[in-house]
Amino acid sequence: MKKSKDQIVRHVANCKFPEDEWNLVLNYCKINYGSGIHKAIIPKSKSTFAQFKEWVERGFASGDIVSIGNSVGIIADQTPEATFISALLDENGVLTQDEIIVPLEKVKLAKKKEKKRLEDALDAELLVFNVRLSKLMKKKQARSFSRVEFEYEGRTIYGITGEISNNIIPFVAIVDDKGGDVKTNIEIPIEKITFKDIRKKGVDKLSQSLSANGLRWNHESNVLEPIPRRATKGSTYWYINDRFKVVSGKEDGKPATDARYACGNYFVDFQKAFDLLIKINEIINEKKKGD
Repeated sequence: MKKSKDQIVRHVANCKFPEDEWNLVLNYCKINYGSGIHKAIIPKSKSTFAQFKEWVERGFASGDIVSIGNSVGIIADQTPEATFISALLDENGVLTQDEIIVPLEKVKLAKKKEKKRLEDALDAELLVFNVRLSKLMKKKQARSFSRVEFEYEGRTIYGITGEISNNIIPFVAIVDDKGGDVKTNIEIPIEKITFKDIRKKGVDKLSQSLSANGLRWNHESNVLEPIPRRATKGSTYWYINDRFKVVSGKEDGKPATDARYACGNYFVDFQKAFDLLIKINEIINEKKKGD
């Protein structure tokens, strides 16, 4: 059975290898899984390089879902000396999280129906299994109106949350890591989502995808809005000057032009600039009346 790097890290951390075989284990891991593999500090079992390779090819690893009689559980690890179960769901639907040791001959890879039964029980409790720590943890929660990364139906998704108030998470916009169009105003049940810390790759992907669809996220007003059009270089645009007059400018890409565009005092359409000026004059006149 194929092993992930996290499963390798967990297993090596549980096993003590003979000194003359440790470098064999370490080199094997570096070649096949990269760096980040460390010698066990508090091992649970003794192992050899041959036993390690046998486990890589055929053994159960942290996070594997297995059947044990009429119960279904999650493997914490399987060493040459024991098979450890991290969580167990019995036939009555009772979930326990105490680590137990079971005989290898009683452990079988769970069938699709049994696997789903356990996954549904974890979703109901908002729990997720951490492979490196070999234990269940509460799912990471998200704040309203924030950029997020999450796993949904086996896919990595980047999104912006709306106002969260119940067990349905509203998303202002989402985009799949593998591409595709931006989807807006989407709702997903919280138990179907596993949130992660969003990194620069996710932030960039989200911003670029929104921009490609003519949209941007306004952090101050918490709304998704169209990106204002910008004139081509050398073309005319309009803005309101410090004497409250609509005047023209040439798109030159210089700091003053960039500043007008960034703050919204930049119009490709003269009428829109004039409409804003009317509103500004109305506010000024109201203020004069109040004074």
